[in-house]
Amino acid sequence: MTEGRTGLDLFQAADEAALHDCVVCGKAEDKFTTMADGMAAIQKVLVLRNEQLLNYPSYVIANAQAELSKFVINDSLSPIAPEREPQLR
Repeated sequence: MTEGRTGLDLFQAADEAALHDCVVCGKAEDKFTTMADGMAAIQKVLVLRNEQLLNYPSYVIANAQAELSKFVINDSLSPIAPEREPQLR
């Protein structure tokens, strides 16, 4: 298994198990919690993400934060692929 695939497996485990259960419980009880195994999966994802961020230059992170801030204040569907106006012919 490659390192990249391991990362994907961690994200999948956290998403499918912990986050899904948290949302279902939160909607039903209006209280967002997760079980211990779910917390462990989420914690592994966060640790992996922190390790990845340590390898990026600070200007890349600063630029990403600026782009994310722009996205949050508008109605775009994606911060990655900006919507384009359809070309009129």
